[in-house]
Amino acid sequence: MASSKKANRNKKQPRKPHTPLPKVGTPASNAYALEHSRDDVVDFGLMPRKRGPLNAVLVVVIVGLMVLALLGLLFLTKA
Repeated sequence: MASSKKANRNKKQPRKPHTPLPKVGTPASNAYALEHSRDDVVDFGLMPRKRGPLNAVLVVVIVGLMVLALLGLLFLTKA
């Protein structure tokens, strides 16, 4: 028998472990801010990289289409 939505809603979810932030104005806080600001500058606008067979296939297909488009452009402009 299927359980109801209400029964599933009342189950407690396990909490993710967290690390507290350092107190403001301390050297640890300054180091934390510096490290994260550098990460933001380097990774600005980038999505986290995902790994897996589907993503590898997508990359190969996209690169293949780009090569075919470049070859088609060269072929059409040669005439």
